[in-house]
Amino acid sequence: MLIGIWGQEIFVFILGAKWQEAGKISQILAGMYFFRFIVSPLTYVYYLKGKLKEDFYNHIYFLVSNLFIFLVCIRFFSAYQVLGLYAINYSLIYLFVFFRSYYFSK
Repeated sequence: MLIGIWGQEIFVFILGAKWQEAGKISQILAGMYFFRFIVSPLTYVYYLKGKLKEDFYNHIYFLVSNLFIFLVCIRFFSAYQVLGLYAINYSLIYLFVFFRSYYFSK
């Protein structure tokens, strides 16, 4: 959460002014990586419950949505906006996987 709030300032303080852009990018992606950290261990529930078809469809959505974001949206939005769309998309995916894993584990 610290990176999400003060990413630029932390990077500049520790690494110097040349790293300000990396700090801004880390701020954009921090929320997504928070969800990823929480959800990644839960993805095995799909295997344990035999829901491989649904997991396959999830990964197809990952592929298609990322292709759309990086091939189509990059033409209409700035790089920061595209990274924001990427982070929001993956955060929503991770929330979906979290709730589905919870449902399967009941």
